[in-house]
Amino acid sequence: MDLTTIQPNRGLGALRFGMSRPAVRQGFMDAHDTFTRAEQAFDERDEEVDAYDALGIHLHYDEDNALEYIELFPPASPTWEGLHLLNLSLDDIEQAMTTRGHSVSRDDTGLDVRSLGIGVYSENGLRPQAVSVYREGYYEGLDV
Repeated sequence: MDLTTIQPNRGLGALRFGMSRPAVRQGFMDAHDTFTRAEQAFDERDEEVDAYDALGIHLHYDEDNALEYIELFPPASPTWEGLHLLNLSLDDIEQAMTTRGHSVSRDDTGLDVRSLGIGVYSENGLRPQAVSVYREGYYEGLDV
């Protein structure tokens, strides 16, 4: 199963936003852990996250158990248009995305490209530690 190629606003490799939790779990051969992430400032619900830490993947689902958000961290190696995002600097990622016509929002925690449904997290503002991929409209109605 391809778990590296980001499909903007659609998913990651064979993982597609909208897939049911049981369908996603059936596709994975590796065991997963589940943990509950407490509500965040912009989202009032607690959510159950499927963690595939050996793969560097956390999967988030909506209230209907449909896949809506994917977090990727080493050893995962997410790519977008052939670029290995965790191997580049934030500056290089920002330049690649703006050169391709995408508006990039950047702050002290990383960058976000809503048109692609891609976020990049960085503790130090230089090198990414994680990449998120989310469905179109994920942040609509949230106070972010």
